[in-house]
Parts: sequence; structure tokens; C-alpha cells
Amino acid sequence: MFTVTPEKDTTFYINKTQGSSCYMCTKVPGNKPERQCYDNLPFNKNTPVTIEFHCSRPQDVFIVEIVRNIACTSTSCGRIIQSDFGSSGLLDFPRRFTWKIKAYPQKSFQINFAKTGLSQIAPTDSCNDKHTYTLRAADVLLGKYCSSGPISNTQILNQGSFSLDLPAGQRLGPGQFDVSVVEKIDSKLHFANISVTLQEGSLSSTLMSPNYPRSFPNNDVMEWYFQVPSKHKAAIKFMNLTLPTCLKKQTEVEYTSGGKTQVVRLDEVHPVQNEGSFSLRLRNCEMDTRRSGSAGLSMKFNVSQHPSRRE
Repeated sequence: MFTVTPEKDTTFYINKTQGSSCYMCTKVPGNKPERQCYDNLPFNKNTPVTIEFHCSRPQDVFIVEIVRNIACTSTSCGRIIQSDFGSSGLLDFPRRFTWKIKAYPQKSFQINFAKTGLSQIAPTDSCNDKHTYTLRAADVLLGKYCSSGPISNTQILNQGSFSLDLPAGQRLGPGQFDVSVVEKIDSKLHFANISVTLQEGSLSSTLMSPNYPRSFPNNDVMEWYFQVPSKHKAAIKFMNLTLPTCLKKQTEVEYTSGGKTQVVRLDEVHPVQNEGSFSLRLRNCEMDTRRSGSAGLSMKFNVSQHPSRRE
């Protein structure tokens, strides 16, 4: 039996993740009837709720999601603060903390990771500290991440979410990320961008297209901005590339550096960048999705930097 009190502006979801005869019953003082039973349960009234699970190992059957909503004003959004939000009594269960963020009309929002940075991992990988982050722009999966790495911030159009997954028994570590208002991203240019700060002497970084290994959104664009150390050049290498059948337009990458733009097809040789920071804009075509099993656009890409050679 557990007693949980959600904090203000927090919604708890206890959801069954597999077929099982296990169920849970709650007791809320003042409710009529006080005792009610469920397979899945949301609650959010800042009132103590006593939960009794009817099986021997409910932590193998249920997951707890704690959701906070952040509604940006025209000038501010607030912070993502890693807190139990009243869920410490459910430590034995897998927990997911989700911050749903909505931009102010005609604005976008930015999440700043600069204090620790993030590094992207494959969808099936996990993090050494057992704190795994997930970033979404609306319903598009931007990726999974671990703390510490070159990713310094992201800007997202309209709405998105930032989640932290913890396995059963894992205590929540401290963490805080600033969320700020930025000028609205032009949806014709891209729906999100991610900034990557390449450190001098650091190893290369691997990134993945949105929804990887599934397809990048149809007829859409995303941008990465790379800050390159002084007197260094960067190189891009594409891996695990799958290309769609296009009905209109074509898949391509647009590089912009020093005010100059170069457009390259994904199956062409890509340039070594000149000194300085640059942006990479990935553009998908209008795909032929009528045929079952048609491949979409997906890829990994490796970014490395090296000192410029002086003649």
C-alpha cells in the first residue's frame, strides 16, 4: 500500500504496461465511494491518495508518469526542475517525468542544456547514470539523450516535451534547465533546431535524424547548428542512410557558413567545412507512402573537428 500526494500543477498517471490480472484500488478521503479500482489511473488534486495494488510485483506491471505543464508567456517560460513532485513513495516503480511546454503565440521556446550538455544515444541504449532524457517537438521524436555532452540547447516551434526516464528503484538526481522565449521559428524553414558545441580536443559526436530509426517527417526540415573551436574545421560523415522514394522535391542537406550556402544531395560527397561555425539543414521530400514497406528518410551522422593546417 502506498500513499501519494501530487504537488500543485502536477498530474500522475499510473498505467499498466502489459497484459496482467493485476489491478489497483485507491482510497481518497471524502470521495463517494472512497474505494475505487482501476487498471490505469490519473490523479492531480494535491490530495493524499492511498493506492493498493492487487498482485505480488506491481512494479513489473505498472509505470508511473509525472507530468508538469509549462505555458510560456510573451516574455518568460520558467525552468525545468528535477523534483519528485510527490512521487518518492513510488520509488519501486519505473518513473517518467515529463514537462510539456507550450510556446506563446507567435513565439518559440528554447531549452538550455549548457550547464551539463547532453549527448544523443540510440533508441535502444541507456545511460550510465540511469537518467535517460527524451526530447519531442509536438509528436516528432527528436532523440534520446544522456547528461554530459556537446548538445547545448534546442529551439522548438509551438509545443514540445522533455522527459526523464528512471528505472525502478533509481533515485532522482538534481538537475535544472532554463526554458526561455525566442522568436518564432519559420515553419517553412524548420520545426526545430539543436545547437552543438564542439570542444577543442574532444572526440567526434554522433547525432541521429528525428524519429530514428523510423522516418524523418514527410516534406519537413530540421536544423543543427555547430559551434566549432577557433582554428578548427569540421567534417560530416553519414551512416545507416536510408532514402525514400520521392514524389516531389528531393532529400538534401543545406550547409550555411560565413553567409554562404551550399546544397548537397544526401547521396553525394559532402564538403569539409571551412573554419568557423556552420549550420546543417536536413530537408525531406514529399515521400511516396502509398506502398507498404516503403523506406523513409533516416540516418546517423558523425561530426568531427580537427585543427586547420597552416601552409
